[in-house]
Amino acid sequence: MASNRSHVAQAMKLLEPHYGKRFGFLGLTFKPGTDDLRESPTLDLMAELLERGEVVLAFDPNLAFGPMLESQISYVRRAVPRQARLMDELETLSVADADALVARSDVIVVSHATEAFRAALVRISPSTHVVDLARLNRDMASAANYHGIAW
Repeated sequence: MASNRSHVAQAMKLLEPHYGKRFGFLGLTFKPGTDDLRESPTLDLMAELLERGEVVLAFDPNLAFGPMLESQISYVRRAVPRQARLMDELETLSVADADALVARSDVIVVSHATEAFRAALVRISPSTHVVDLARLNRDMASAANYHGIAW
């Protein structure tokens, strides 16, 4: 948990210069391949940006909105009150796929290292910034618009 808090703080510092832009998050769950939202550090970032009035979009292929996910959303809403607003708006903030997220975002935050997300980043415009929290693409690490933590 202390490591997660440190990474969230580092990620927020990387996002600060981009306030006022549209933030898109690729991956929301605790880890790829699961629909588990509990203790996801990505949700902390999203909640803080929403509190600051930033525009936030999200995509995670593991989330299927319905009764099963609603029980997790209810849990997170109660367990982490600061994320309650995010949980209330999560379905509205979600987009259909990674390509849609990339097209609608000025800053992309990657929290899962998946092939689908790697493929989506190939199509970013040169003005789009990427904050990579998952070591998705080391080849892009030297680009001026690509930043990462925990490398």
